Amino acid sequence: MAAGDRWNIINDLPTLTWRGIEAPPYDMASLSGSFSLAERRFPYIDGATHDDVGRNPIPMGFQLHFINTLGVELFPELFDRWVRAVITDGSAGDLEHPILGLVSARPAKWDLELTSKRTAGVVMTVNFIETIVDPSTDDADFGGI
Repeated sequence: MAAGDRWNIINDLPTLTWRGIEAPPYDMASLSGSFSLAERRFPYIDGATHDDVGRNPIPMGFQLHFINTLGVELFPELFDRWVRAVITDGSAGDLEHPILGLVSARPAKWDLELTSKRTAGVVMTVNFIETIVDPSTDDADFGGI
């Protein structure tokens, strides 16, 4: 690795995809995490103890630039494919996250910015939430857990 390459490592991350549809250029990929903690209190003792009952689903957000000056046929061609895959279908699917890798997720929220200041396309913010198969079904697979 050349000395300058380590400062540009983000370009080597996996491509963001949703249900196999590659994302347009994006300038933000966020994620956060937390644990569910069951609080237990005891009579006459200040404070509480907490039991870890599992990791909460990971929320993930992306700001996607469907702007034709950044690539070929980003708007409306690729944008239309993303709209059909995100806005019209809230079912679970495969999300290839540039940091987390392959995650089962659902689209949770989306915002679209159409403005006269940007004539080459639109910017769309999409939020996903990690999901699992319903554990009460026969399709549930927890990797040996």
